[in-house]
Amino acid sequence: MNRKKIWLGAIFLALTALAIAWLHDPALSPGSDADLAYTRPEVPRSQNGFFALDAAVAQLDWPQEFGKFCGKNFYDHFSLATHEKPKTPNATNQSPSAIIASILQRNTNVVPTLDQALASTNLLVPEPQSLMDNFNYLPDWKKLAQFQLVRTLDFFRGSNEPEAFRAALRLVALGHRMQDSGGVMLHYLVGSAIKTMGLKSVQAMTRQTRLSSADLRGFLQQLDAFPANRAGFTNAMKNEYRFAMEMMKNMRSGSLGGTNSGLTPILPSAAKLFIKEGKCRILFSEKCRAILAAGTLSYAEMVARNPPGKPRGKLDMVHMFLRGNAVGEILVSQIGWDNLQSKIPFDDVQLQGTRTVLALKCFQIDHNRLPNTLSELVPQYFPSVPDDAYDGKPLRFLADKKLLYSIGTDLKDSQGQEWDAKKNKLDIPFPLE
Repeated sequence: MNRKKIWLGAIFLALTALAIAWLHDPALSPGSDADLAYTRPEVPRSQNGFFALDAAVAQLDWPQEFGKFCGKNFYDHFSLATHEKPKTPNATNQSPSAIIASILQRNTNVVPTLDQALASTNLLVPEPQSLMDNFNYLPDWKKLAQFQLVRTLDFFRGSNEPEAFRAALRLVALGHRMQDSGGVMLHYLVGSAIKTMGLKSVQAMTRQTRLSSADLRGFLQQLDAFPANRAGFTNAMKNEYRFAMEMMKNMRSGSLGGTNSGLTPILPSAAKLFIKEGKCRILFSEKCRAILAAGTLSYAEMVARNPPGKPRGKLDMVHMFLRGNAVGEILVSQIGWDNLQSKIPFDDVQLQGTRTVLALKCFQIDHNRLPNTLSELVPQYFPSVPDDAYDGKPLRFLADKKLLYSIGTDLKDSQGQEWDAKKNKLDIPFPLE
């Protein structure tokens, strides 16, 4: 009898402890997540490039076929040897020159407004209210960037190569500002894509240019102003943290919606029991800090510090249920943390690859040959060979193949091969011809 009482008592105590642990929702002490608070700058409307971009979008005439022309094969049009060969399918099978002329003719009035936006040194978007906001202007930013690419191509094909390089660098600068424009991670990613457009056009022009080494060195030096935008990444992450926590709080109270979403889905009452705001806040803040702290490391070091998440087994699901925050943990895990920590290395590699392509062209002009190794670029063009942000080692260069490359996210040297037979991404190549 005594043994039975002891067992019942032990079970009761265990269940009580489990219930306390399940119901307990620790709160962060005031100011404990102050490091994740975003301080929004003040920019006068007259100095804010957002409104010039908005005005340019309103003037832009951009049918679907123009967007197709600026697709993945667009950079082939910079080749001086293939000026009149259509590289992108289009309904009328027009030559690149005809398509470019049509784009520019239909958008003459856009140029002054876009130039004003490109010249602005400040860019601050309207303050986001929720992660459910639509941010309808972001796709339009991409269309404006494509129009700037066409202008760049027109300058280059019209033998105004200096202005073509300047136009591309203005696009790089615009993307750089977009990355730190007071928005969320989506703004950073759109800015990164637009910045990459400008860098790829610089790479394409460098392969064909007739400019002197001195001219190209000037553009090489200008690129130093646009490193991977760690400040923009940090600020975007801070805004993500703020709105994600507001979203968790709204879900806990039974609603979820943003000022522009028009949606107010209601979670089942039972599901609300498995969201603990305090636990979510602690978990999310730890994830954010881990990503931000690794921002100065190579991608290989990031992965070693923050290894990819493993699929949950049945026992993991039981433990998650017992912790009382199952829905919250699932929602936090759905964020692409592994993908996020590859963004800074990608931006850095695109910049360093572009700078190195320019330096190699300068060397080729000055010495009438390509170097055998990248170390020959030091110190005339670089103080040191640029590193591959994925593994922290110098970028790879195959002189015989005239190929510069980064090893990419798989962290394996595939000798510059971009894709395998199954279309898995391998290296990031920067061809020199």
